[in-house]
Amino acid sequence: MRLRASYVALIMIVIALNAALEAVPKDVVISTGFNPLSASPRNPGPYGTSDLVALLRSEGFKVLVVASLQDLPYALPDRPGRLVISVIAPDRISPSEREALLRLARQGNVSILVATENTENISTSIVEDLSLIKCGAPVFLPAVSAAPYRILYNATGDSALVVGLPGEGRVDVVATGYVAPVIPGPPRAATEALQAARLPPQLVPPIRRGGVYVVAEAVLPASAASEPFVPQRFTAGIACGGDGGALVVIGDSTIFTNMLIGSSGRRYADLALSIYRYLAGGRRATVVFIADLYSSKSYSLALKFHPSMLLTAAALKYKSLEATLASYLALHPAGALGVLAGLSLAAYAAIPRELRARPSRRWRRRRRLKGPPAFIGGGAPALPPGPRYSVEEVCVAADGILRSHLGFGLAEAYSRPTLLDTIRDPEIRSLVAELLGLCAEARRGGLWRRLAGALGLDKSKRMRASRLLEMLASRLGAG
Repeated sequence: MRLRASYVALIMIVIALNAALEAVPKDVVISTGFNPLSASPRNPGPYGTSDLVALLRSEGFKVLVVASLQDLPYALPDRPGRLVISVIAPDRISPSEREALLRLARQGNVSILVATENTENISTSIVEDLSLIKCGAPVFLPAVSAAPYRILYNATGDSALVVGLPGEGRVDVVATGYVAPVIPGPPRAATEALQAARLPPQLVPPIRRGGVYVVAEAVLPASAASEPFVPQRFTAGIACGGDGGALVVIGDSTIFTNMLIGSSGRRYADLALSIYRYLAGGRRATVVFIADLYSSKSYSLALKFHPSMLLTAAALKYKSLEATLASYLALHPAGALGVLAGLSLAAYAAIPRELRARPSRRWRRRRRLKGPPAFIGGGAPALPPGPRYSVEEVCVAADGILRSHLGFGLAEAYSRPTLLDTIRDPEIRSLVAELLGLCAEARRGGLWRRLAGALGLDKSKRMRASRLLEMLASRLGAG
């Protein structure tokens, strides 16, 4: 007996399972999570901005969190309105993201917010480029790690931020931590830059200076401004805007984080909303956060994995199924007979005919007629018509009748359909064609057909095949 493909597959599965059980356990390392110190919109911790996302959505803004700006065109809704790109304390800005951000800035109806005090993670020239595009005037964001800016930055650990936006008619004063100076004008020497950043006490934002509005000033305690080059009040944010969109740069990201947005009171939430409303310009707006600007933190967890664990999982699943079935049978005892009968018939129908038991020689002689549905050559005795015969048996008998009267059987008619045209009697030709269809269907039968035969669901086909055989034999005079 030739090995079927299913037998070969079964043998290969057994071999693979045996090899898997002999395998050495492997270490599986799971790395996931975000950096809890990042201002990511997906970070619900105190340094994240997830509360800001929820706040904007509750106020009617459409908020998108995209992996990168390259994915933005595919995520935008049909009518996004003005785009507001949020760059809050980024961990990095790749060259591709920088170019995409500058391209967006050159487009109309796009506003950008840049809020950061850690200028080491952002190229300071990107602020100058954005201000030249959106404001037509340069803005200088110095690196706070360089002296004397480092001394100024360290002195702002306990400072206040005064924010006033053009056209808003309100001034917010909030406590904050470290603040980086945002200086109108081009890059220059440190002494000149700090002098340009200095603000007299009588001026309150917004202040027109150098082609932009100074919208935020940092106010240091008097004790912190003891150094001659450390001003007590200095520019910490600028803004400019027009029909093509607005730009806001603030040297402080803390005011947008969960630790302050979610704190008691509404001071920081109202301040953030006023900034975003200014960026929206009184229009419908879609706020965009970029996930790739924030680094993820890997948490490595090594697990010992062995293929036998899959078998254990399968056994547990079977145990759960068994418990479910037992509880059902306890509630419906009569259902046990139906379940057992169904499982028995399904199991019997699924067994290939070649593997079923052959109890006697007499059974094997009859089995030749009931064998796999195939068209045999040579003369075969015609069976008396009746529904007790299977379709295969009828096909074998019809094959013998056709060979003795027409010189060809069903096998030849199946492989050469033009042979049917040689039958002159149209009634005989119609009977042979219908029988050929039934026999071809029986030949293609699989698991479902065997199950239908076991359940007695193919009685109508057996009766039709027997009737066709009776009519063919009568027409050919072979009855």
